[in-house]
Amino acid sequence: MIICPHCSNRVPPNTRFCPHCGKRIDVEFDQIKEQLAEDKKREDWRKKEKEARRLFAAAMFLFLLALTFFVSAPRLPKVDYYPVWAPSAPQLPKQRAQDWLLEKNPKLVVEIPSD
Repeated sequence: MIICPHCSNRVPPNTRFCPHCGKRIDVEFDQIKEQLAEDKKREDWRKKEKEARRLFAAAMFLFLLALTFFVSAPRLPKVDYYPVWAPSAPQLPKQRAQDWLLEKNPKLVVEIPSD
């Protein structure tokens, strides 16, 4: 689109007379070239903005999905005892280890295999 020098309205680039004021439009090639370049920049900006909005929406969706998963995921029970085979557990003789486990969790059924 170019601007009519008489009435300052936008007119298509290939018209000879302004549809608003009716006067002859004498435009130079440079003016048309500038207007087309400006229109192309504006259109490119719109496309980039649209793409940015899509990416933002996708990122928000993934964030909310991850947050929902994190909040609704089952929690592991807090363990207040060490299994005998754990490397950080105090190394106890087998019978003491069995007594220690039963003391910590009386409902536990422990059978320690003999070597």
